[in-house]
Amino acid sequence: MTVSRSNSNLFPAIGDIVGLIGGLLILVGYAFFPIEQGNSRTALSYVTSSNTFIALTFTVGLTAFVAALINLAVKERAIRWYLLGLGGLALIYPIDNALRGGGAFALGGYLTLLGIVALVVQVGLPRPGYHIYDRRSETIFALIRMMVATLWFTQLLWKLPWDNFGCATGALTPAANTSGLCDWIGREIASPRYPAYKDFLTGVIAPNLSWMAFLIVGSEAFVCFSLMFGLLTRLGGLVGFAMGLNLFIGLTGVRGEWDWTYLMLPLINLVFAVVGGRFFGVDGLITARLPTTTEKDGMAVRLLRGLVS
Repeated sequence: MTVSRSNSNLFPAIGDIVGLIGGLLILVGYAFFPIEQGNSRTALSYVTSSNTFIALTFTVGLTAFVAALINLAVKERAIRWYLLGLGGLALIYPIDNALRGGGAFALGGYLTLLGIVALVVQVGLPRPGYHIYDRRSETIFALIRMMVATLWFTQLLWKLPWDNFGCATGALTPAANTSGLCDWIGREIASPRYPAYKDFLTGVIAPNLSWMAFLIVGSEAFVCFSLMFGLLTRLGGLVGFAMGLNLFIGLTGVRGEWDWTYLMLPLINLVFAVVGGRFFGVDGLITARLPTTTEKDGMAVRLLRGLVS
């Protein structure tokens, strides 16, 4: 039976299904099976702030799965280039592992490789009835957005609440040369760029760190998942800009820290406060369901449209 173009648009395209499976294979391979031969550890146990490429591959799998799922509703053919780019980023880990002479892959590693192959292969698969747009610029921005989200993700891993925010056991007391969040706030106090900021740390942050640590980690988590999934992306970019600026003020006085690191971070986050995440992100779903702009729109609708459009 011949399926008309209008009817075919009711069914998910094989390209999106393969992209969805690719992301799922990476997540399953990382979460449930040993990544290397001779070692029973899954890749998730290696996801730390120091293992950037392993963390990057994990976020690629998660982002690809969500993006392909979103596109089952949005139906944009340009998604294939975004998924292809994600597959290319995920290749960094196996290539780096091979060049460094790392261990041979076990089942988890092979499932991950199969997922990466799926993200690459889907680019040539048909998507009949899908919208055809030129999304080259948006694709690049979306890939950079996912990379920045990975950066924030790795910085969450060493200061999680159930690990005492990365601080030594006991009360959260800032002190240089301890560990985790307490260590870095302690370093900022010991080597301030601006005396007024030191007064802020000692007078406001340090006495209230037991609850402000939740605010710090929660803000970083919001930026991470906002940029990763393109959800309220403009707000996530603004929060990331503010936090990056705070890191510049606090850390560029610490010996060994590079000023440009903390200049580039807020500026890159600021980009997404401008370009948003409605392409290849959850904001696209929200935007498609917002009513047409009218003069009678309330403040809440105008604010939501500004955040997601």
